[in-house]
Amino acid sequence: MSRVFFFLILILLHLSIAYAGPALVTDNDNRHNLSMYSSSSIKATNEKQICIFCHTPHNSSSDAPLWNHLITTETNYTHYWTATLNAYSSAASAPEIDGYSRVCLSCHDGTVALGAVKSRITTYGEGTTKIQMNFVSGVVDASGKLIGGTGYVGTDLSGDHPISFEYNSALAAADGFLTVPQSGGYLGDSDVKLYPTGADLSKYGVQCTSCHDPHDDSKNSDIPFWRKATYEEVCDVCHTI
Repeated sequence: MSRVFFFLILILLHLSIAYAGPALVTDNDNRHNLSMYSSSSIKATNEKQICIFCHTPHNSSSDAPLWNHLITTETNYTHYWTATLNAYSSAASAPEIDGYSRVCLSCHDGTVALGAVKSRITTYGEGTTKIQMNFVSGVVDASGKLIGGTGYVGTDLSGDHPISFEYNSALAAADGFLTVPQSGGYLGDSDVKLYPTGADLSKYGVQCTSCHDPHDDSKNSDIPFWRKATYEEVCDVCHTI
């Protein structure tokens, strides 16, 4: 009996280690927890709620499910491009950032305050009633906008994987080394998939959320919110070379 008990203790210890860390956004160590209880310096000064920075149960916008955060109106992004890219012919002809990528950039490009949410602002626009954020020199400015640090992307996307382009069977054929997408943006993997894009969001393409899960930061300790344990596991879903 004592030997069985000993092995049960070992199993429980293994599980506690395996699942330790800032897994879900509700954990204080998760970088998307911006409440005052966050262990990060990037946080609100008084706001106790966690989900409010992105979601609201009432009077939400249609930009994402029950979306609460104000959406960036920025259009002057610098896009990634190389001569081997088949998705578009030049950086200047890159499609407009849309869908979930625009939702993500509404915090990460530094054009909208982290605490600018619909449920705390009387008119649709930044105002004095937005959630106040902790000032962090070189990272979060006095207005609550992200201006630096690892989470800051800015408007220069020339060094980042292209986003908001349509990924279809024609693109896969032209490239020769891409997984042919199935209906609904499915790529044969339950974690990495395509999301709505295009003028009316009726097409499917690569968005920030294709590679990053905004709620779960437990898969990879080096790449924030990575959808799998390794860099290659995510890349290999689309790239077959």
